[in-house]
Amino acid sequence: YDQYISAYTGSASAYSESIKLPLTITPASAGSETVTAEDSSEWNGETYTESGDYQLLTTNDYGCDSIAILHLTITLSPVYYEFSETACDSYPWEGKTYTTSQNVVETLKAVDGRDSIVTMHLTINYSTTSEESRTAEGSYEWNGETYTTSGDYQFSTTNAAGCDSIATLHLTIEPVETNVPATPAEQVVAEKIMRDGQLYIRRKENTYTATGLKVE
Repeated sequence: YDQYISAYTGSASAYSESIKLPLTITPASAGSETVTAEDSSEWNGETYTESGDYQLLTTNDYGCDSIAILHLTITLSPVYYEFSETACDSYPWEGKTYTTSQNVVETLKAVDGRDSIVTMHLTINYSTTSEESRTAEGSYEWNGETYTTSGDYQFSTTNAAGCDSIATLHLTIEPVETNVPATPAEQVVAEKIMRDGQLYIRRKENTYTATGLKVE
């Protein structure tokens, strides 16, 4: 708009005329922007690592105030970890139990709140078992032990993978045959029988007691 001023002509109480001058009012300027950045953001020569509202005060082309506002959101980039684990038969981790070899990826929270992406390289080895049945007279030696009674016996060790290896022996112990009559040329194959609570050994034609007495 136009501004009018009075011009002084020389006397203390007189003004000779008014002069019209054009006047332009330029307002201050302002602007804002919203930014989301990972870990940090650089703005007008400054680096910011925390979320917040930031202002920059400068002058515009007209020499008036210029206010810039930054609405900044900082997100934390994830961190990555990996490790290897070997177990027998199964492995529990983060509420789950794994029974096969695999690579497992879990997203966890780090202490500073950022995502922590963890990769586990898992190797599962397995325990082994075996069974065998044996029949022996009097006694039986197995894995350094001598057994004289029938039963099921186990021996535990580790296999090549470092896991349990359990062997089971189903053992039958029979009495030792003694005083079996023999023919001059050969020992006759005999069978054991029980009669009236007495152990007998039967040959082809005759029956003998365990002490070799012939039973008629």
